[in-house]
Amino acid sequence: MARSDAAENVSRLLRAARDAVAADGPGVGVRVIAERAEVGVSTLYRHFPDKGSLIDAVSVHRWATMDGLARRPLAREGSLSRIVLLLDTFSRMVSADHGFIESTGIRVGRLPAAAIRGPKTAFDEALAGLWVRAQQEGQVHRYADPRDLIELTGAIRERTRRPAQLRLLVQGVCVQPEAGTALLTDSLRAPDPGYL
Repeated sequence: MARSDAAENVSRLLRAARDAVAADGPGVGVRVIAERAEVGVSTLYRHFPDKGSLIDAVSVHRWATMDGLARRPLAREGSLSRIVLLLDTFSRMVSADHGFIESTGIRVGRLPAAAIRGPKTAFDEALAGLWVRAQQEGQVHRYADPRDLIELTGAIRERTRRPAQLRLLVQGVCVQPEAGTALLTDSLRAPDPGYL
């Protein structure tokens, strides 16, 4: 099997697991997940040793994606711009994963299970680096903590209220709230990249 086919199968399995768990709960069978992904059960087991690993992989993928975005080199954009992009992206993710998160009982932004500790910790470190830089640039308040911001962003689940709630969070941490609001407005206009 070509590497791109394998990667596509993993993406399809992650989407299917997220959607099946959201619809039917964590007790959903592997056969149902495989059918949703339009792959065989053997393909599922080729990539994941068991259903629990597949379900964990949905959250692992979310944090690994966030870590990759946080670590992408800053071109002309400033650190505040990247932080706002991270908040927008994360809120889109947890809004899309709302049913999955509810069904599995995940507390987004809190101390994660062993399976996601690595990518979550890596993301936290990358975000902390951006945060310190933004504080040094005078863009975010010194008293603000990025962990609090991620936890609060993780609580945003209703898509229609997402822009207003994000705006409140961004304005609350920015030294110049209008600068953060302008960056957020640009980010909200962008199409949803769909991380899965």
